[in-house]
Amino acid sequence: MFTFLWQAVQSNVENAALLADRVNAIMLVILTSLQGIGEKDVPNDLKTSVSRLTRDLRAIEIDMQRIKKRTDTSHISSIFKATLKYGDNAALITKCVGRLDWAMQLFQVEARIQDSVRLAQVATTVEEVRVGVQSVQMDARSTRIGVQQVQEGVRDISVDVKDIQALVHEITGRATRPEASLPSIIIPPKPELFYGRDNVVEDIVLKILAPFATRYGVLGPGGIGKTSVVSAVMQHPDTARHFESRRYWAPCEQASSIELLHAILAKVFQIQDGSSDRVKAILSRLESDTRQHLIVLDNFETPWDIEGHQSDVLDTLCAISAVSNLTILITMRGSLPGTTRMKWTKPELLPLAALLPDAARELFTQVSPESGDDRNLDSLLAALDYMPLAVTLMAKVGSEGETPTELLERWRSEGTDLIHEEGGDRRTSVNKSIELSLQSNLMRNNPEALVLLSILLVLPGGARPDIISGLVPSISRPSKARAVLLRASLVYTVGATHILRVLSPISSYITRRHPLPPELWRSIHDFYIKYSQEHASDSRNPSFPNDIQALALEEANLEEVLLHALHHDLSIQAVKASYYFSYYLYWTTPRSNIIMAAVTASESLESYYWLFCSLQLLGDINYKQNQYNAAEEYLNRAREVALSAGDESLAAHCFKSLGDIERSRNQYDEARKMYKERRQAYSRLGDTVGALLCVLNIAEVDAIQGQFHVARSTYQEALGQSQQLGNSYHVACCQSELAHIDCVQGYYDSARTGAGEGLQGFDRLSYVSGGARCLTYSSEIDLGQERYDDARVIAERACQEWERSGDHTSAINCSLNLVMVAMEQARYNDARTLLDEAEGVEGVDSSLCWGKLYQRLGQFADAKSAIQKAHSRFERIGCPQHIAECVCCLGDIDLMEGRLDDARGALEEAQREFKRMGMRKGIASCLMSLGEINLKEGRYGEARTNLEQARRMFAEMSAMVSLARCVSLLGDIPPSARKVAAEP
Repeated sequence: MFTFLWQAVQSNVENAALLADRVNAIMLVILTSLQGIGEKDVPNDLKTSVSRLTRDLRAIEIDMQRIKKRTDTSHISSIFKATLKYGDNAALITKCVGRLDWAMQLFQVEARIQDSVRLAQVATTVEEVRVGVQSVQMDARSTRIGVQQVQEGVRDISVDVKDIQALVHEITGRATRPEASLPSIIIPPKPELFYGRDNVVEDIVLKILAPFATRYGVLGPGGIGKTSVVSAVMQHPDTARHFESRRYWAPCEQASSIELLHAILAKVFQIQDGSSDRVKAILSRLESDTRQHLIVLDNFETPWDIEGHQSDVLDTLCAISAVSNLTILITMRGSLPGTTRMKWTKPELLPLAALLPDAARELFTQVSPESGDDRNLDSLLAALDYMPLAVTLMAKVGSEGETPTELLERWRSEGTDLIHEEGGDRRTSVNKSIELSLQSNLMRNNPEALVLLSILLVLPGGARPDIISGLVPSISRPSKARAVLLRASLVYTVGATHILRVLSPISSYITRRHPLPPELWRSIHDFYIKYSQEHASDSRNPSFPNDIQALALEEANLEEVLLHALHHDLSIQAVKASYYFSYYLYWTTPRSNIIMAAVTASESLESYYWLFCSLQLLGDINYKQNQYNAAEEYLNRAREVALSAGDESLAAHCFKSLGDIERSRNQYDEARKMYKERRQAYSRLGDTVGALLCVLNIAEVDAIQGQFHVARSTYQEALGQSQQLGNSYHVACCQSELAHIDCVQGYYDSARTGAGEGLQGFDRLSYVSGGARCLTYSSEIDLGQERYDDARVIAERACQEWERSGDHTSAINCSLNLVMVAMEQARYNDARTLLDEAEGVEGVDSSLCWGKLYQRLGQFADAKSAIQKAHSRFERIGCPQHIAECVCCLGDIDLMEGRLDDARGALEEAQREFKRMGMRKGIASCLMSLGEINLKEGRYGEARTNLEQARRMFAEMSAMVSLARCVSLLGDIPPSARKVAAEP
């Protein structure tokens, strides 16, 4: 920051020196011009003008002395004063320059007027001489030679008089007409290359065709297409019919003074040059015609930013806006002018946004047709932020033979210089357009705005208004700096929180010309390191959901800044912040670039603890990404680091993750071995909580393998230990998992009790993920008992809680319960929609649900294909519970298609597996389907036995829909067969 400020101080010193040189040169010219001339020979009016100019120059000299004292750098204290006063000095220098320019303009105008008056006097004198000569001519007729000489003299004098009169006219005109070369006021045609703005044009046309006068502003940054949009509005057929010839175009880009603004308006409304009050004449002209008129004030930011004359410009704008039959459209960078005095029509137009991707592509390929098939065209357009001018200029470069792939590579290295045309103006050069905004009086008078802009360039996610002051405390007035950037259209806002962002072309241009100094980088590092640490929490922490949301708001910026800190400002604090942020990524969108850099940094800092933590988290992230080999490698490295430091407790932490890897590889015996080794290590260290975690991991493996009786026993053991330790978190975990086992085995009443107890425990701890898991189990309990409305409500709530916890994958998996509810309620379109949303989500397999949906729709071939796909996956991962479910579904499809033998074989196989695992609902479902098969084959005794057993089980489980189905099938047994079946 100090480097930037010192450059500003040096700039002030240089500008002050240049101003002093100008003053000295002017004084020297005056003294030289008057040298040798007596005071009595100098006209009085010239004396007055010189005196006034000298007075102004002396006032400037006094200000320069003040600046000299402020910028004395002979002492350290003076340097700091100069640094702190750089803004005041810059403003004073700008004021002096303006005063000097104005004084010189007055002096030159006065001098020209005085010259014209003197020349007029000379002309009069010459005319008098000519008249005298003519008199002499009449007296000298008698002498031929004398007459001829006099006539020649008269002709010479007449020529001199004409020359002098012409000179007088020229000087007088120059002195009184600053608008000698005004811009064209012809309405420009609609651009030929005009895409993606039709809706905007139609909306504006509709608004200005109101039966009353309206005032709108078309706002946006340079190059966004404001002039193009408004010219299309002016040339629109409806506009032409409504306003006819009463459409006026006022190009304000050259209106660098209030006089020129008035001159342009006078030209637009055909007011004669001789009018003393042009604004009054314009108003009279408009009021004389009561029909509606329309004027466009294009590039109004030029007059609006005239230093010291903003109130005069606003007076003019307010005066013409007071005309009741005049509709006004302005185009302008920044915000609407004079909102405290002007009544702009509500609702205001939204600032012009960049083009939509399809419109940008259409524009590009219209200029460069061969580029449409290039795979990197969309990436190139995105890099340009779909800015119309940038897209057009890039397409012109591409039309000369370069592909979008080549242009994208060049853009990354050259930036806006790639699309800069030498000698171009704001309409043909992105650089010129951006430079106009940067060099405006508004920006020059607010140096802190440039500091803020430089900061925004390194924040890809933009900056929320509430963090700007924390980012750079040295900005004394962050709100003003923000407002200045918005007015200059160098930034734009997005979202309800009004995040400040910079368009890519602007960012590219400024980054190369105004790089962020190290002092500012350090300030940004400190802010985001602190931000990451403030929102660091474990997933079991009550504040975890809120911390997840806070980190999500700054995710893009944290990634950029922390990587920069790890490479350029290495510290333990930067490593810690990177670890905490990567832990957040582990739970949301796992990626390893930040934590990889933290590993390297920890090695450089020789911190074994943070090297271990970073390696372990890197292993866990790779595990989440299904990169099991890489995960195993990093976890083993972490374990070696801990052991080499003699920290067995840290090393033991790796066993859990290594066990998870083996479990994901379906190596359950190896996983169980890892968990047991970890339990033994914790037991040796006296870590009862760590040992308890291992018991829970072992129980999870038992449940996955369908060993529910063993898993139940293990969880009950863990529950007892947790209650003895007073560990509320693990008590709730055990209660919820025991509820899940009860649900799977069809003990729904006890399952409901356990899930409720677990939910209460997690709620007391404010542990959102745990609560979401209990709600998911509760929805499955309601599904098992066929209470579909209740299941739907609870499943929806569970999905919301999963999302709130940041676990999108679990939310999608939970939504599969909603799919099952929709199918049972015959809402097949809803089921299909939910399955489409789940498709392709990492960690979600919806094949079995698709199979069941196809089965309900009678699409048996598709159903079998989907279920067989699910069956293969479950066999691969070793999940007997779901394997049996797939076999049962395939048996039901065979039954529906009339292949009774195949159906019997599949259903008997599924029933055996359900019995082995104690899954009562599965057993009852198989019995009911087998009873239906026997019924179809006339085996009424066996059918009755199957159906009665199923009926009793469904009744015990309170599965009323299935119970009713059983009763219905029992009713299909012929009465005579019922008697025979009952005799044994």
